[in-house]
Parts: sequence; C-alpha cells; structure tokens
Amino acid sequence: MYKKTILLIISFLMLTMPVSAKNANLEKMEDSLAKGYLAASKNDIDAAFDYFTKSLSFANKTKNWKGFVDAGCAFSALGKPKKALGPFKNAYNIAASQRDWRGLVAVSYAYASLPKNMESKKNALSALNVALKIANRKKDWLGLQEITKAFHKFGEKDMAKK
Repeated sequence: MYKKTILLIISFLMLTMPVSAKNANLEKMEDSLAKGYLAASKNDIDAAFDYFTKSLSFANKTKNWKGFVDAGCAFSALGKPKKALGPFKNAYNIAASQRDWRGLVAVSYAYASLPKNMESKKNALSALNVALKIANRKKDWLGLQEITKAFHKFGEKDMAKK
C-alpha cells in the first residue's frame, strides 16, 4: 500500500510539473509587466523598457499573445512605437496558430494604436481578416459581432457586412 501511495504521488507530480513551469513563466511575465508599469509611472523609462523587454521572453516561453500585446503597447506609449512591431507580430503569429480570434482582434486594435505612417491600419485589417475566417469556421457569433464592431471602428463598412 505504501509503495502504491508513493508511486501515485510521484505520478501526480510528474503530470503537474509542466503545467507548473508554464504557470511560473506566466507569473514571471505578469510580474515583469507590472514592474515595467510601476517604473514607467515613476518616470524611470530605462527600467520600464528593461522590464517590458524581460516580459517578452516569458511571453515567448508561455506562447501568450497577451504578454506580447501588453509589452508592445507599453513600448509605443513610452515613445518607441517601432519597437512595438516585433511584439505585435509575435502576438499575431501566436493567436493565429492557436486559432484565437480574440487575440487577433486585440492585435488589430494594438496595431491601430500605432502612428499611421507605420501601416498600422493595413496590419490591423490583416489581423481582423484572419480573425474573421477563424470565427466563421467556428461559427462563433460573439467573435463575428466583435470583429464586425472592429471593422466599423476602422471605417471598413463593406468588410463589416461580410
């Protein structure tokens, strides 16, 4: 009985370790983002950039599009919109590979927040078109509503009708 209990405990630990490692990286990503926002609120821009850059490595390990969007938006808000392009592209790739229309809508709004001379609308519409395909395939009506709203906000009334 004792051996079975030990074996059961070890099996449980082995099954939960990969999840725990991913959760640990997710927590580190969120912690780095929080420290970056705190540093930015104290006008310590260099430290903020360091924390946001650090959060990207954890976002990459967890394949978390939200971390890339948050860091990219922070780079843009801190005056470095060109530095946001890489994180936004990574968020797009992750959300598309996960077939997550929510992530693609978030990426489209993130792109739209960039200056117009950075082809922000073109990238935003590209992300929305992929989101539309995913939501259509899944017959996800909430997704279709949100995507339609986004097309309207970008002034794309014809796309919103699709």
